[in-house]
Amino acid sequence: MTTEHMLTFDCTVTVYSMFLSTLPPPLQEAVRLGLTRQPYQVFLREHESPLLTVVGEPGDTVHTNENESYCPFMAEEFYLEEVDPK
Repeated sequence: MTTEHMLTFDCTVTVYSMFLSTLPPPLQEAVRLGLTRQPYQVFLREHESPLLTVVGEPGDTVHTNENESYCPFMAEEFYLEEVDPK
């Protein structure tokens, strides 16, 4: 079974470091490299994808372009969740 999910969030450098440290070690470098240059993106296979809880709040600004309006989610904390490997 394949699922598609996308996570976007804005954060400070300190929170970004916390995000990376929450990831399993084999993913940390892949994610770091994928987020160092445009387009900022990382694609993980389903079996590689960690289950994370992201804690944060909506930002103070709504951004608008020709395709959408959005309010960035300002991440503050991350928790790696245990997954039952059934």
